[in-house]
Amino acid sequence: MARGSGEGGDGHAASVGGLLGLLQGGGLVFPDARGAASAAMKHGEEKRAYQERRDRLLLLREQKEYQRMIDNIQRAPRETVRDIQASFKFQVGMGANMVVAVFTTFIISYWASKFIVGDNKSHRLVIGLVGAMFIMLVELLVFVTRSLKADEVLEDARRVRGV
Repeated sequence: MARGSGEGGDGHAASVGGLLGLLQGGGLVFPDARGAASAAMKHGEEKRAYQERRDRLLLLREQKEYQRMIDNIQRAPRETVRDIQASFKFQVGMGANMVVAVFTTFIISYWASKFIVGDNKSHRLVIGLVGAMFIMLVELLVFVTRSLKADEVLEDARRVRGV
C-alpha cells in the first residue's frame, strides 16, 4: 500500500511540478482600477449622448409626421360675409333699417310738402309716398352694392386659398 500511495504521490507531484513550472515564468497583471472606471464612465457618457440624440431625432420625426397629417386639414373658416348676411341678426338689422328709412322719409317728405303745396292733404300724401319710394330704391341700391362687395371679398379669399 505504501507503494501504491507512493506511485500516486509521484504522479501527482509530477503534475504539480509541471504546473509550477508554467506559473514560474508568468506574472499577474491587474487592470488599473481608475482606467477601467474612466472607460466605463466614458462609455456611459457616450451612451447617454447617443440616447439624447436618438430621443431628439424621434421627437423631430414625430413632429414632421404630425405636421404632414394635419397639413391638408382646413382650418375652421371664420364667419364669411355670406354667413353674416344669412344670419338672423343681420337680416333683422337690414329689414329694420329699410322700414325706419322709408317711414322717416315719408314723414319728412309729408312735413316738407306743407311748404310746397300748402294744406292739400292728398298732394302731401303723394309727395310723402314718392319720397318713401325714392328712399326704398336708394336702400335697395345700397343692399345690392353691399352684396356685390361681399361676393368680391369671397372671390378674393378663394383665390388666395387656392380653392
